[in-house]
Amino acid sequence: MPLDLYDINDIHLNNKLFEIEYADFEIVESVFSSFKKTTGITIDPYGTTRIYAGHIKLIISLTKEYLSNLKEDKQRVQERLNDLIARLESVKDGFIIVGD
Repeated sequence: MPLDLYDINDIHLNNKLFEIEYADFEIVESVFSSFKKTTGITIDPYGTTRIYAGHIKLIISLTKEYLSNLKEDKQRVQERLNDLIARLESVKDGFIIVGD
C-alpha cells in the first residue's frame, strides 16, 4: 500500500514525484492523524487526496513537531521523516496522493 505523490498540476498522473512505502506509512501515520484533526482532511491510503500549498506547510510543521517529541533512539524514523520534509519542501503548488 504505497502512497504515490504527484504534482497537483499533473492531472494525468504521468510523473510521480515520490512515494511513501508501506513500511514508512506507519511512520507518517501519526502526522497524517494530526493533519486530519487540524483540517478535517483524511489522507486516504486507498483513495486519492489533493493537498494544496497551505496544507504542505502544515504537514511540514506537524512533522517537525512530531520529530521534536521523538526519542533519540529512533534514528531510522528520524531519517525517514527528515527525508519526507525535504521532499515536501520541494513541492510548490501541492500534490495528489494516490493510494492502492
